[in-house]
Amino acid sequence: MGKIYFFNGKKLYFLLLLTITFQSYSQYQVPRNGNNTISTCSGTISDSGGSGNYQNNSNGYTVITPSVAGNYIQISGSITAEAGYDYLTIYDGNGTGGTVLWGGSPQGSGTSCSTTTIPTITSTTGSLTVHFYADGSNRCSGFNLNINCSATPGSTPVNSYCIPISDNPSGLYITNLAFIGTLSDPPVNTSTYDSDGYQDFTSLTPLAIQAQGEGVNITANCTGNDHLRGTWKAWVDWNNDGDFSDSGELVYDIQGFAGSSVTFGFVIPASQTPGDYRMRIRVNNGSSWLGSETFGFNFSSCDNFEYGSGMFSDDNYGETEDYIFTVIENCSATITDVTNGSTCGSGIVSLNANGSSGTTEYRWYANETGGSPLATTPSGNWNTPNLTSTTTYWVTAYNGSCESVVRTEITALVNPTPTLTFTPSNPLICGENEVLELTTSGDTETVHLIDEDFESGNLGVFTNINNDSNGNATDNKTKFQNRTSVHVPSTNVWFPAISSGFGTNKFALALSDASSPDYPSSTVQNFLALSNSVNSTDFLDLTLKLKLYYSRYYTGGANPTNEYVAIELSTDGGATYPVEIDNFTSNVGIGTRFVTLSYDLSAYINQPNLKIRVRHHSYAGSGWLPDGVAVDNIELYGTKPLNTAFDWTSALPINAYQDFACTIPYTSGTPAVNVFIKPTLAQLEQSSYTFTVSAILSNGCYATDDITVTNNSKIWNGSNSTNWSDPDNWLPSGVPTIDNCVIIPDNVVVDGNGYDAFAKNLKVKSTGNMNTLSNNSITVKEWVDVDAGGIVNLENASSLIQIDNIANNGVISMKRNAEINLLSYVYWSTPVANFSSGNISPATPNGFIWKWNPTINNGGTYAGNFGNWINGNETMANGKGYIVKGPNGYTTSTQTFTATFTGTPNNGDINVPIKRGTYVGSPYTGPTTTPVTQDDDNWNLLGNPYPSAISTDAFLTANSTHLTPFVKIWTHGVDPAPIANPFYGSYQLNYDVADYMTYNSLGGTQAGFDGYIGAGQGFFVLMNDAASTNETVIFNNSMRSNVNRNDQFYRASQSQINERHRIWLKMISPTGQSSDALVGYATGAATNFDPKFDAPAMDIKTNFELYSIADTKKLAIQGRALPFDLDDTIPLGITIPQNGSYTIAISNIDGIFNSQDIYLEDLSLGIIHDLKVSPYSFSSNSGTFDNRFILRFTNSLLSTETFNSLENDVKIFATENTLRIEAPENIQSVVVYDILGKTLFTGKYSETSISIHSILKTNNTILVKTVLADGTIINKKVIY
Repeated sequence: MGKIYFFNGKKLYFLLLLTITFQSYSQYQVPRNGNNTISTCSGTISDSGGSGNYQNNSNGYTVITPSVAGNYIQISGSITAEAGYDYLTIYDGNGTGGTVLWGGSPQGSGTSCSTTTIPTITSTTGSLTVHFYADGSNRCSGFNLNINCSATPGSTPVNSYCIPISDNPSGLYITNLAFIGTLSDPPVNTSTYDSDGYQDFTSLTPLAIQAQGEGVNITANCTGNDHLRGTWKAWVDWNNDGDFSDSGELVYDIQGFAGSSVTFGFVIPASQTPGDYRMRIRVNNGSSWLGSETFGFNFSSCDNFEYGSGMFSDDNYGETEDYIFTVIENCSATITDVTNGSTCGSGIVSLNANGSSGTTEYRWYANETGGSPLATTPSGNWNTPNLTSTTTYWVTAYNGSCESVVRTEITALVNPTPTLTFTPSNPLICGENEVLELTTSGDTETVHLIDEDFESGNLGVFTNINNDSNGNATDNKTKFQNRTSVHVPSTNVWFPAISSGFGTNKFALALSDASSPDYPSSTVQNFLALSNSVNSTDFLDLTLKLKLYYSRYYTGGANPTNEYVAIELSTDGGATYPVEIDNFTSNVGIGTRFVTLSYDLSAYINQPNLKIRVRHHSYAGSGWLPDGVAVDNIELYGTKPLNTAFDWTSALPINAYQDFACTIPYTSGTPAVNVFIKPTLAQLEQSSYTFTVSAILSNGCYATDDITVTNNSKIWNGSNSTNWSDPDNWLPSGVPTIDNCVIIPDNVVVDGNGYDAFAKNLKVKSTGNMNTLSNNSITVKEWVDVDAGGIVNLENASSLIQIDNIANNGVISMKRNAEINLLSYVYWSTPVANFSSGNISPATPNGFIWKWNPTINNGGTYAGNFGNWINGNETMANGKGYIVKGPNGYTTSTQTFTATFTGTPNNGDINVPIKRGTYVGSPYTGPTTTPVTQDDDNWNLLGNPYPSAISTDAFLTANSTHLTPFVKIWTHGVDPAPIANPFYGSYQLNYDVADYMTYNSLGGTQAGFDGYIGAGQGFFVLMNDAASTNETVIFNNSMRSNVNRNDQFYRASQSQINERHRIWLKMISPTGQSSDALVGYATGAATNFDPKFDAPAMDIKTNFELYSIADTKKLAIQGRALPFDLDDTIPLGITIPQNGSYTIAISNIDGIFNSQDIYLEDLSLGIIHDLKVSPYSFSSNSGTFDNRFILRFTNSLLSTETFNSLENDVKIFATENTLRIEAPENIQSVVVYDILGKTLFTGKYSETSISIHSILKTNNTILVKTVLADGTIINKKVIY
């Protein structure tokens, strides 16, 4: 600084001279190519074009360092560049390897010049690097940026992404987008469009999350006013540098194809830094100036979708959307393999897992996701809690810094143990055929017929079959092939990221989107078919399980016949597949999340040639449907019985068999589910025995149990005698009861008289001989089984009675005696099966064996068909009757004949057909003088089919619908002969026992038979006309009992009925022929006709008969109502064949008539005769007389008291030569009879005292009949 002085004449002036240094303001340039470095804190920097436009083909950079130590370079300004091609990048630090703080990509689209403001950018390290890129066309003014320094560092700025715009976003826009198959899928985002064609959805929560190295799948749909489909692209900014232009950031591109919906996927790089990443998705389509679809242009992540600027230019439409997703660390700690554990029955299970190298801890979980570990272990071994059923757990590996992202499944198997079941549960055996069944329950296992996971690298047990007309090149791309997760198909438009599990899991994939140039020309159809058939025999159930991912081009189930996947089944080894298990016409699962499908195929167990296949069908014609299907983990499995082996320990040998029939011996240790134990004879001789059973399953699990068997058998030992009733003859000791199964290996006799033996069932061994003596019985509840060589004899009048309706086996012999002569016919039936009628009496010619045909054309012209005899030489039908004449060689003298029936004894329900004719008119004359009645075509000859007597009452009750309730039995066996009358003692009567006896609920017409039809006995029944012409009668075991004595062929002991009081009457002809009738009073009977208690007389079928009358009906049996009325009277009728003297007598009485007076009133003679004193003899002409006799119980002329008084006052005195009678009033007449009914004296008087001297005294009983003047009759017996 200096001073200059001068003077202007007035004043002295000086100038202060200042020295000023001027520093120039520098202008820097980024070289066109190459690089340079400057150090400054001021100035500007521009492109290589200076103040003009930048130069084409620029690609250089400048490093700016601060000229002041400790400062940080700052840059700000703007740039005008070709919007879609030229751009500036500012890096933090020295060189282009630093963090991009701004730019890095074009800031627009197209070739026009576009200006962008650059905010103040401050280095974080001190230096900045400015890089400029320009292509070879369209230069713009470029940039000129201010340079400054700052004492404080800057911060890394948030990247500023380009925002492309659309001139008409409504023309085509995205409607929805979804992240699918990630670890955490956010909800589907649904949208329309924004005014500029860009929407930023990066602030949406929650975010999709996926691990390093795994796949992310995206589905998106579009629509629009101008276009409904478009071409799609998607980018991910993997380096977070604010652009999508780096290599690998374009993750989806179908340029040249268009779709309204897309499914695509991409794989996160395995080394990608965990954090949030931006994804951009764009859809575009265009229209030419002619209006045709152009499929848009090859756009970048920043290009605008604009209308064309010229008349013939294209218009572009579309929309852009940005999203954020999160990448997490895919921990290197993984489970490499697991070993399932097992236990027999409930208990603790040991599980084992192996982890990748560096694993320091294993974490065990109850669930696949969520929740805290159940346990942590330093090694891969873990013992579960006590388990009662198979349980699934999950395990992860931990390496000190991270835990496996995905949990691995591991199973604790609780294997079944055999539960021994004894059938019956508390074994009680009875007899050697009582089989004890040993069964194991819970003895099943799961068996896989198919278990294909495709980890072999090929299709395993499956084969691909192409069934379409596409060429080999196309088929090779569309066929089912093995793929490794994560797989993105190399196709045209279908790019899902497919993974059937975390890691490198493998699966089978088929598709229809064959890449160029092998587009499908016809419908794609391929099959994943099982190569070889499998056999489901012996399975208890069957399940098909698989994982499936299926993507369709059409949505909402549209076009179901053009595009589908089907699962199909064959039962003929693949010749046909008639069973469609399932059919899919909509999307199933997603690429990184297959759906597990399960089907119950139990309907197809026991199929030896089973196959399954997956059909993929996709249309191709004027275009094709780009889609695909992936499958994994195909399992076909079911429950199958485990092989079980049995063993035992026992003091006595065990007879074990494989089958219930006990024909195939079982060897200990042989696999079997059931074993059958049959008792030995040694065991059956014990009251009980015990053995131990062990059952071992093929899975190694076992169970043991003790079986104590109670024995209810009785084995004949005969150590003391042959007597059945001796308890010491049996093992275990004791006489058998109805609850004991009896086995006879030796000789035994059921002896005594009236002894009843019992057995639950009866087994006679081949060495056994059992003889039941006369009048004894054996009652067997179930069955009789006689081994070949064994002997069972039933002597005459013994019985075999059975209770249950069970068939017998083997042969018995039963004897039946009859008293006959050469001319006698006997009515027979067979008590055994398949017995020939010719064997009843082998000496009888076959022409004298007959059976009864109820209705037959007898020749001539008769009003109807009626019954007659036809030859009966045949195998006897059970329940049918036959008549057989006495054998040749017999004389006319009566002798005992024995028929022996040999065969299997009949038992249980036996149904016998019966029939009748249709005639119901009046009697008519037939081939003889005997009239034919309406009943003559209703008679059926039946027979007792059992080796024991049956109750007639029970038989008639069981068959009351079809039969008139009485039977007629031929009382064969004895010729006419003098037989002592059981009622009068010494009074001798002649009667014919070859007559028919009638029986109903009141009783039989002959006293002594009360309704038990003996074994082998034939009898007649009368069908009701109300029944159909063909019916069935039934015999059953309820008709049999050991109280039904079988001691006479046609008679048995008295049956039990509530109350009965009966009188058996007999009329005897001068020749000794007799006719019987029964009258009585019984519970349930009625005074009027009742078919249950009243049985018809022979009537016009005979010319000699005594009968009673009720309701004008002639009855052989008449039952009357209780209570008994002393004043009751019963009309009696007679049919007399010829003039002569006949006698009516009492043959038997029971009930109140043992003490009640019984009188016969002869209305013709006016005589009331006391039948209990003597028979009544009378003379009669031939004919039928219904009004002559009345059976009564009082003398009708006197009261009982008066009569008793008169009877006591009439006195008879017998001296050596005189019979003197004295009475209180005049005697009208006196008749004296001998015991045979012969009249010895007759006289009429009018005195109170008379004497008779003309009768010779013989000291025998005589009957004196005194008639007083008032008609009173007094009968008295005296010895004279």
